[in-house]
Amino acid sequence: MKDLAFLTSPDLSKAEVVTNHVVIAEYAGIERTSLRLLINKHKKDFEQFGKLIFEISTLPDSRGQKVKIYQLNRNQAMLMITYLDNTEVVRNFKIALVKRFDEMEKELYARKIARAVEKPKGITLHQAISEWNHYPRHGNTWHTIIRSLLATTVTGLTKKQIQARDTDW
Repeated sequence: MKDLAFLTSPDLSKAEVVTNHVVIAEYAGIERTSLRLLINKHKKDFEQFGKLIFEISTLPDSRGQKVKIYQLNRNQAMLMITYLDNTEVVRNFKIALVKRFDEMEKELYARKIARAVEKPKGITLHQAISEWNHYPRHGNTWHTIIRSLLATTVTGLTKKQIQARDTDW
């Protein structure tokens, strides 16, 4: 059930853990249109926990029709599942969703902490390169070359692989 919750952005400074009403409908065994109607009916309740964000997209089983998919943050998702009946399937889903939100939020927090720790080192590296006696004073490409070389040596990944993994590198 890894796809119960996901990040809104690869940029960690803007990322938030969310789910959507289609995922809730799928795992709770409910029609997605029923959940959409429930959201519309109780819109003010959901908006107490943040802006109600949606996207218009095509689902694989919708035969090309455009559908409105509501993204729900943790509190909105918890409110949504309190509105659902307590069948065995729904109760198991509720437990899994709460656990997945916890996992994703801990992972996001750990990644933000790791990034905050590494960022000052990047500034120090830039300063060290600038003050290096053998640093050629023409052009700024040497910072990029030395940083890429050091990163590849330390991580074993190329610059492109690191940039794909860390969008703010």
